[in-house]
Amino acid sequence: MGHFEQALGQLHQAYPGSGRGRLFELISYDAGACSLRNATLIVEHDLHDLLALNDAQPSLLLEARRLLQQREPSQADACTEDVVGATTVVRRLYLTDEM
Repeated sequence: MGHFEQALGQLHQAYPGSGRGRLFELISYDAGACSLRNATLIVEHDLHDLLALNDAQPSLLLEARRLLQQREPSQADACTEDVVGATTVVRRLYLTDEM
């Protein structure tokens, strides 16, 4: 997480532009980069963020659960299901701009 700001700046410098038609608009990262500072940097670069949450951010996780707990699985904005051997992994994406 300590190198996120520098990496994002270099990425934005290498692939400048804004609006539709640019190379990318979304930064996706695991829970290790989930912080207010990193989310703010992403927004300042006019990009969208998809940052994973886990138990390492208990306040954020609690707030996400509060906001989204009433949503049914069928109300997910996107869903994937992967079968690896005998294990099925289901990922559901719920979007909100409230956090």
